[in-house]
Amino acid sequence: MAEKKSKNKLLMYKGKPLVRQGNMIYYGNPSDKYIVSFVLSNFEKNGETEVAGHVSVQLQQNDKYLNPKNKLIKKAERDELWSALDVGVFWLEDALSHV
Repeated sequence: MAEKKSKNKLLMYKGKPLVRQGNMIYYGNPSDKYIVSFVLSNFEKNGETEVAGHVSVQLQQNDKYLNPKNKLIKKAERDELWSALDVGVFWLEDALSHV
């Protein structure tokens, strides 16, 4: 009998979950005080794959009771996902080290 794949398996990056939902990527533990979100836009075709040409990085407080405008701590814009991920990982680690 074939094994069933686990639906709860998350992609992990540097020990934290990395979850994509539409044009958004969320990075960080849901139980931590801070989380990073990436907004992907300006998609370009690269062979058969679409690649984001512009990424907005946002360090946010992870509190469902805060107004969304008050959650934003830092914001930056990058031209590729990897450079945006570098910025987001650094911001998140720095913010969590001061909690």
